[in-house]
Amino acid sequence: MSTVPYPLIACDATPETLVLASNSSIHVIAKGSSNTIPIPSSSASTFIRQLAISPDSKYAVTVSNDKGLRVYDLANQTHLSTRYLTKKPSSVTFTDKSNTDTGLDIIVSDKVGDCYLYPLVPRDISSDKVKIMDIQADPTLNPEATYLLGHVSVLTSHILTEDQEGKWLITADRDEHIRVTRYPNTYVIDKYLFGSDGFVSSIHIPVGSPELLLSAGGEGVMRIWNWKTGKQVGSVDIAETVLPYRRARSSLRKDKRKLKGKKAPVPSEKEGEGESSGEQDFYHVPEGWMLPSGQGILIRRITTTQVDGTTIVLFYSEG
Repeated sequence: MSTVPYPLIACDATPETLVLASNSSIHVIAKGSSNTIPIPSSSASTFIRQLAISPDSKYAVTVSNDKGLRVYDLANQTHLSTRYLTKKPSSVTFTDKSNTDTGLDIIVSDKVGDCYLYPLVPRDISSDKVKIMDIQADPTLNPEATYLLGHVSVLTSHILTEDQEGKWLITADRDEHIRVTRYPNTYVIDKYLFGSDGFVSSIHIPVGSPELLLSAGGEGVMRIWNWKTGKQVGSVDIAETVLPYRRARSSLRKDKRKLKGKKAPVPSEKEGEGESSGEQDFYHVPEGWMLPSGQGILIRRITTTQVDGTTIVLFYSEG
């Protein structure tokens, strides 16, 4: 397998194809092939932050620091289009042709809390003269996309799924909320999944269990939900597994409740940010300071796979 010239930033896969993001290029590894094919982006100076591959393995979409939404044809190794988002994106996925009425589309969530549906092929907006400031004030005016829904906090993850009753869009945000919404009538909120004690940064429906939802974020716990009933059916403490592998501690924060108007002493370099010299450094906090909830653990992504009939949960942690 060819080496990738820069550290990997994001990845996505289907059973046939693996797509990797490195710097401003994506690299495609097809099933049965050991060759990595770099596909340059249309802007070589921006870093890719998110990517997704279509369920049929034909297309890939990336979002970058410049808010560019770029679509690629993987079969022909060509860049198809670039559209610029009004806000920084936080999550991007493809729809499946089987669970939408319009074919293959792209769902984008942003850090303002809005969620949009972009068509695979860009719309002709030459006749739409909408100012960017007007779109920022009213996201429903965006001529390039269909506005789906909004949260009052940063949207972190979304999933489009389907059951016998119809189609559902499940979204998560930074304020501990997981919302189940009907699709495409996303103005109909079906339920919330309450019980998280920290922000939710990743959600996933496990392979072979379409009625379940896994969620995790900044609380050091992975929760298991039955999203159809809205009930939590279990949880797994992952903090003890993650903490021994950390090499840098979270930033200290002033504990205003304990200070009560007093000035917090300046922590020493050893007590502040940076690499720890031992396991106790993760938990030792100087007077007047505190660590963030969950010890600063962030679960960036959850996925599952099946091995010999057993479902294996994989998650990527930062912190």
